[in-house]
Order: sequence, then structure tokens, then C-alpha cells
Amino acid sequence: MATNKADPELQASPYPCGNLLDGRRNDYLDIAIPLYRASIKGDWEAAKLILDKDGMLVRYSITEKKDTPLHVAAAGHSLKFVKNLLAIMQPVDLELQNADGNTAFCVAAISGNVDMVKSMLTRNSALPTICGSDNKLPLYLAALHGQREVADFLYSKSDKMTDECWTNDNVDDVLLKCIQSDIFDVALRMLKDNEGLPRYQHLWDVLHVLARKHKAFSVKRLPDIMQIMQIIASGKHPSMNTQHLN
Repeated sequence: MATNKADPELQASPYPCGNLLDGRRNDYLDIAIPLYRASIKGDWEAAKLILDKDGMLVRYSITEKKDTPLHVAAAGHSLKFVKNLLAIMQPVDLELQNADGNTAFCVAAISGNVDMVKSMLTRNSALPTICGSDNKLPLYLAALHGQREVADFLYSKSDKMTDECWTNDNVDDVLLKCIQSDIFDVALRMLKDNEGLPRYQHLWDVLHVLARKHKAFSVKRLPDIMQIMQIIASGKHPSMNTQHLN
């Protein structure tokens, strides 16, 4: 199997190489299209025939949206295909961003492919701290798209959101998105782990969302929802101090 040994200049770029799309049409027809089809289908044997000839193709755009083979596979369902790709990629290759600004890790998070997320994380531990579309972190993107399992896993790896990539605003944003997406268990863990959430400027947004979620108040979810409301309404919560309400 050809391995990916990129020159330093190419690996320094955060974007895939566009030669297959911008170069000769035969390369697009003979390489990009078949590699895309193999990636989206999870057909490793077909992909291997192409990648054996040039391992650097893992760093190439194979769609107009600048998706690499890993980006395409991350939106699919073949974990085996993804693992085979990862085996021939360098850790820095996983940081390549498509036209939306998403890494393949972000695509897997958005798609809810938690096993792919875990596999990619073993190759590059920095992936959860690399922003995707709209400059949002993967945990936020998972919550935005209602991917509870991925959000739960990424939160467990976030060191309670104390890494340098986290700010007061984006922590509050994740909390709000978790509640909007009915991921109440993760929202509850965030509140318990981070005293003072949500900050005052976001407090009423959270309360407003909770007040509108009549359908979410099921017997199964009610305990988490009630705990969320109790923590927010608690006198121990700085955002509810009377000095803010006068």
C-alpha cells in the first residue's frame, strides 16, 4: 500500500490539494470520480486500487466542495473504510478542511458517526479543538445537529470545556444547543461541572427555550429537565443573583 509522505509545503496547507479538479480532465474522470464513488460506497478494494498508485491522493479534493476521500467517507456508514484510510494517513492530514471549513472529524460529528469520531481521535488528539463551519467547534456542531451520542462523547473528552479553545460564549452556545436539541443529559453535566452556566447574557435564552419545550417534558426526560431548571433557578447560581434582576 502506498503511504502518504507529503512534502512539508503541501502538508502545511489547511486545505486539500486541488489538482484533480483544476488540472487535466482525464485525472478528474479517471481518479477523482472513481475515488469519490468508492469513498461514498465504502468500497475499500476499489479505493485501494487507486491509492496504491499514489498515497498522496488522501490529501486531494475529490469534490467541488473540496472534500477529501476521508470527508466523503465520514458522511457514510463504513467504519472499516475509514479505518483503512486512517492507516495510510498522517495525523496532520486529518486537519484538512473542505470548502465549508469542516475537517472530516467535523463531518463525522455532524453525521452522528461516533465510532468514526473515536477512530479519528486516536490518530490526532487535537481534532476536537479545530473549528469547522462558522468557526464552531465539533462539540457545538454535534449538538446543533442533534447528535446526542457524539456530543456526549466529545464532552467527556473536553476536560469539562476548560481547554484554551473554549470561551465563555462558546461554552454557553453549546449549552443552549444541547437544550434546543433535547440533549438534556449533556446539558445537565455541563451545568454541574461548570458553576455559573449559563452566563447572564445567555441565561434568558436558555430559560426561553426550556419554557417552549412542552413536547420534551416526557416522563423519561422530566428529571433532567427539572434538574436543569433547579440549578439555573438556584440561589447559588450567580446569574440569578438579585443584583442582576433589579
